[in-house]
Amino acid sequence: MGLCVSNCSGGQWISGYDCVLVCPSGYYGNPVSMACVLPSGCPTNYFADNASVSCVAQCPGSFGFYNKTCLLVCPIIGTVKYYADPVTRLCSTGCTFNSTIKLYMTDLNQTCVSQCSPNLFLDPLTFNCTPTCSGGYYSDNSTRTCVSVCPAAPPLFGEDKTYTCVQ
Repeated sequence: MGLCVSNCSGGQWISGYDCVLVCPSGYYGNPVSMACVLPSGCPTNYFADNASVSCVAQCPGSFGFYNKTCLLVCPIIGTVKYYADPVTRLCSTGCTFNSTIKLYMTDLNQTCVSQCSPNLFLDPLTFNCTPTCSGGYYSDNSTRTCVSVCPAAPPLFGEDKTYTCVQ
């Protein structure tokens, strides 16, 4: 029969009436109460981290968080994609975009990036990195963006068959 405990020693967590080294599946060590809790039981501004199985003040690495849980890849809920924003460290439907920081959504690992990777172009209408430009926009390899008019220097022309800027 378990003993009623008010605290545990040696890095153990309170789980029901027992002291445990690792919280049960789905529970996380709360560093304030030293108890095993659901993600919603993590302290304010703390998040459930699957790697350490504890509540943490900041998700490790480039993780984002959603619904009080640190995630390696942000979720897709129904038809809505969430993107990991390295500035806010949140999984959200948009990326940080203001006068000093401009980040764009890419479906590669569902992350926000400052520049689209090779073979992807920034769509100015959706702020998404896309493999092909559409809606009358041309792919500009020099800026990695979709443009309505190809740059004059060097002289590039819009090729209407592939919608790319060519010399």
